[in-house]
Amino acid sequence: MLGRLTCKKCHFVFHEKTSPPAVKGICSVCGGKLYKRQDDREDLIRARLRAYHFMTEPLAGYYRRSGVFMPVKAELTTEIVFKDIIKKMAKLGFIA
Repeated sequence: MLGRLTCKKCHFVFHEKTSPPAVKGICSVCGGKLYKRQDDREDLIRARLRAYHFMTEPLAGYYRRSGVFMPVKAELTTEIVFKDIIKKMAKLGFIA
């Protein structure tokens, strides 16, 4: 998260080291300007991780044991993530 870069136009996510854009500061997908989110500071990332381990991780364990936990690859595009969530909700019978 510390090296995350997001396109202002299409919201595609890059990483400064592991998946940088072809041209620094410019989205390789749509040509939009890349920016760092304000909450992608080390102190805030650490706080979010503490909250995850304290609150979310135990809840995820509960749903895993219940057999209804279905992870989503949130690093993909918004459209792909949305479609994946809808498909998984339908599989669980939450939507038709």
